[in-house]
Formats: sequence, C-alpha cells, structure tokens
Amino acid sequence: MKKHFNAFYRLVRKFSAAHHLPGYDGACAGIHGHTWKVEIGIRYVGALDEVGIGIDFKELKKLIDDALPDHRFLNDIELHPTAEILAPILVERIDEALGDHFDHGSADRFAVVEELTLWESENAAVFVGKDQCSEIMLRVRGEIE
Repeated sequence: MKKHFNAFYRLVRKFSAAHHLPGYDGACAGIHGHTWKVEIGIRYVGALDEVGIGIDFKELKKLIDDALPDHRFLNDIELHPTAEILAPILVERIDEALGDHFDHGSADRFAVVEELTLWESENAAVFVGKDQCSEIMLRVRGEIE
C-alpha cells in the first residue's frame, strides 16, 4: 500500500536525570534528580507501508528513547540545564535521530519534531514549538541576542 499520508503523531516518554542549577537561590542549586516526562509532536509525511503504517510506534519509541539523556548528569550536557534550555536541546537531538532514520533528502518519507513539552514535575512544564526551539538554541549559543 503506497497511499500518501500526512499525520501528526504524539508520544509520551520518560527519563530520569540529575542536575543542579548554578547561581540559583534555593534548593535546586544542589544536585537533585527528576523523572522527566516528554510529550513530543511529530509531523510525518509519506507513504503507508503494506500493513498500513506510516511510522511504526515501536521504532519511534526506540529512536526517541535513544535520544533522551536517561540516567545522565544534565550539567554534562548544558551548564545551566533548566527545563527552558533542555527542551530545545531535546528537540534538536530527537530531530537528528529522525533525520538519521528517515531520509530527509527523499520525498517518500519525512518526519520532524513540531513541538515538545518537557515536564520536570507533575505540575511544571515548558512547551516549545520548533521555531521557538531554533531561536532559543541560537540565543543559548550566543549566536544572536
């Protein structure tokens, strides 16, 4: 079945990681951990396979899980690993994994992260869209003011 398909996939994944926030006035200045929850929105455009699947959820979960910093010290990734800074980093990592899996040079299959919500606790999250992520990363890297 080579039917053209355009859909928005949403997955929820979790990872555990520790960090500290240098310069923060409070308990979070010390090393502590979270079980982070990530909600990822992915746009897929392409053909359905012979079974009728665009993206196999099993494959997609593995791609995302491999891109998440599970059981890592987040300060090794970013000096100030706040949810606001981590969210676009995760978008970049997941997008890279999708790009490695799907041939982005091909019109047959294409998948990209369009949005991501990063929950550091049950009631505190940061939401970013892809355009926001690109701008945030440029600012974090000091490439724009």
